[in-house]
Amino acid sequence: MGNPLFSIVILVRNSVHLLPLCLDTLRSQSEQGFEVLLIGTGSLVHLYDVAHAYPDLSIRVCPSEGTSISEMMNTGVRSAAGTYLQFLHPEDRFLSQHGLSCLSALVQEEKSPDLIYSGALMRDRTGPSEAVSVSLDLGVLQKGTFPLAFRSSCFLKNTLLELGGFDRSFKYRGLFDVACRLFQKKHCALFAADVCSQMENLFGFPPKKSLGMH
Repeated sequence: MGNPLFSIVILVRNSVHLLPLCLDTLRSQSEQGFEVLLIGTGSLVHLYDVAHAYPDLSIRVCPSEGTSISEMMNTGVRSAAGTYLQFLHPEDRFLSQHGLSCLSALVQEEKSPDLIYSGALMRDRTGPSEAVSVSLDLGVLQKGTFPLAFRSSCFLKNTLLELGGFDRSFKYRGLFDVACRLFQKKHCALFAADVCSQMENLFGFPPKKSLGMH
């Protein structure tokens, strides 16, 4: 059996109790070509306990050499067997069981882009939830603007390796730094998926702003 298309890298620090919520949505995915990496710091006993509770998922537990998010993501990059990496936290989850299948189709249609960037769901206690996206281009990044949705993007592993991974000197802004370096990279192929329209069709969430391609 060949390497998986996706490596779902879950960065676990203080929210082990939320992991089952995330793993349950992965278990229900119609796409089967993925592995799950649990990146932890310190004692990994609880991570192994959670992993053993999901024998139907391909889960590996990997110790991080450092405690910062950038160091944990670099551990994921080095350990991943997948062609594409998606970094999640225990509180993250897929809204649809076809989430990874949609990403797999996009990878094929767009001929393996360096990055697949999408929108996010904004919840409002006073009104309906909205599918939101912010345009992502070098001009936006130069202003210091960093869309929160970027953290759920899918990265081509080879591109991250070419960039040298995430800068360990950035404790919290490692993703922003990678985004800037990615847009400065020659011939960068970015696909901004129109997830706002997909959310509207699948779940009935009204789109607040449509995505474009850059």
